[in-house]
Amino acid sequence: MTRTKKTALLVSALAIVLCAAVIVGATYALFTDGEEYAIGVNTGKIDVSGTLTLKSAWSEAQTTGVRDEETISGDSVTVAQGGTVTIAEGNTLTFDKMSLGDGAKVKLTFANSSSINMKYRVTLSVKNEGSPSDFLKNNLTVKVGNGEAQTAFGADSDTFVIVNWTSVTASSAIDEVTFEVALPWSALEASEALSDAQSISLVVKMEAVQNNAYTD
Repeated sequence: MTRTKKTALLVSALAIVLCAAVIVGATYALFTDGEEYAIGVNTGKIDVSGTLTLKSAWSEAQTTGVRDEETISGDSVTVAQGGTVTIAEGNTLTFDKMSLGDGAKVKLTFANSSSINMKYRVTLSVKNEGSPSDFLKNNLTVKVGNGEAQTAFGADSDTFVIVNWTSVTASSAIDEVTFEVALPWSALEASEALSDAQSISLVVKMEAVQNNAYTD
C-alpha cells in the first residue's frame, strides 16, 4: 500500500471518530445543557380558610309554607317543633330531632391569604360517626344561594357539592356562599314508618389546591 493510500485511510478513520464524538456529544448535551423546568409545580403557599355562621332556622307550616323562624344568638337554636340545629367544631352542622318542615340557613365566609393562584371547592357530607338517619340522608334537600332546592344525598352518595372547583387569584377576595338544608314536607309519606325523631350530622369541607393542579 502506498503512503498516499495509508494517509487517506487514516484521515477517513479519524473523520469517522470525530463524527461519532460530535454525535455523542450532541446527544449528551441535549439532556444536560440548558435550564430545568418543573412541570405543573408552582412555588408559593395556599392559605385559605372559611367560617360557618348559622343565619336562621325554622319550622315551616305544611299548608301555607310560612316559616316560623327563630332568632339566632349563637351556634345553636331550637325550632318550633322542638328540634335543635347546632354548628360544632367549626365545620359540623347537626340536626337533632328534626321534623318535617325544619330547616336552617348557613353562611360560609372566606379569608384568602394565598400567595399563588389557587382553586377551591366546598362540599357537604354525611358524618359517618354513630348511626346517621337513612331517612334524613335520603330526603334532605340543599339550596345554594338563590338556586333550586335539590335532594342532597341518596343510597349511592354521602356528599353534595356546594361550590364546585372555582379558580381564585392570589390574595384576592372570595365570594361568600349561603346554603339552606331542610327536610321538606314532600317526605311525609316516607316518614310515616318512623317511630322516633331523626338526627344527623353534616360536615362542611373546603378543599384548596394550586390552580394548575389536576382535579376530577
